[in-house]
Amino acid sequence: MRNFLLKVSAFLTLPAILILLIIAGLDMANRNVTERRARDMDYANVFMGDSHIALAIDHSEMEGSINIARPAELIGHSYHKLRSLLVSGSGIQNVFLGFSYHNIAKGHTSTIESLHNGTIITDYFYLHNWREKAGMLLTWAVTEPSQFRTLISKGWMNISTRSKKLDGGFQNTFTENTATKSVMDKRILTQFYDETSGNGIEEKNLEYLARIKELCDSSGVRLILVNTPIHPYYRSKIPAKFVQRYERALDSLQIEVMDLSRLFHDDKLFTFDGDHVSYEGAIITTRHIGQRLKLLKPRDQITNDEKDQHSIVIR
Repeated sequence: MRNFLLKVSAFLTLPAILILLIIAGLDMANRNVTERRARDMDYANVFMGDSHIALAIDHSEMEGSINIARPAELIGHSYHKLRSLLVSGSGIQNVFLGFSYHNIAKGHTSTIESLHNGTIITDYFYLHNWREKAGMLLTWAVTEPSQFRTLISKGWMNISTRSKKLDGGFQNTFTENTATKSVMDKRILTQFYDETSGNGIEEKNLEYLARIKELCDSSGVRLILVNTPIHPYYRSKIPAKFVQRYERALDSLQIEVMDLSRLFHDDKLFTFDGDHVSYEGAIITTRHIGQRLKLLKPRDQITNDEKDQHSIVIR
């Protein structure tokens, strides 16, 4: 029996070592792709976040800017994406991060994680440090070995496409939509209510926000949060605890905010859920931000007298 177990262990060990060697090789190749793209990123302004930014900002209309937001990108994923760019020597000067009330809700996070469990996290695996990667590999080895096949496939795809999928970008095809109350009501429940924990605050997302702020500060990069337009009806349904916690967090971290949540109110400027802008709404949002970017000064050139009146910040 003992000899049999030893043979089985040896038989299983060899494939495991081979898989780890393949992942290590893919990881090295993915790092090279990320570093090369970071060095070639000649944009002063980078917009990032989830679908709220991906649908709202057409970077082709703003000189020196790029939108790398991606639908279903959690704030932790944005942190790892940004860290990989900054440590690789990109020329980023200003980071505009989509961050709104839904980003601190357990309901939103749990919905994303349940709908995309195992898919989204493997997309971002190669942006993590090795300690974090080791933890994920150990977890998958015990609970979900099939993730290794997905991980190898994603690693190869990132190399062959030069990480275009992770880059994200402007994408809005909602040309004939209008905000609908019944859909907005369902969206509120999905975003701000979690069946397990109720309408709780997702503290880990606030921790990631603090890490992004620290990362930007240490890299000499200016961080400005963007709260994209929200339909007035939808906004009125957001539980007050999330609005209050959001405001306290920003005050505590002393982060600049471009709050565009009240920029417009016309139904046709939003998608059905009232939480995203339509294509027409994106045009207005992009132009509005573009005008403010023209007034943007480097952070080190803002005097103390200008800080409260600086044109880029609306709050």
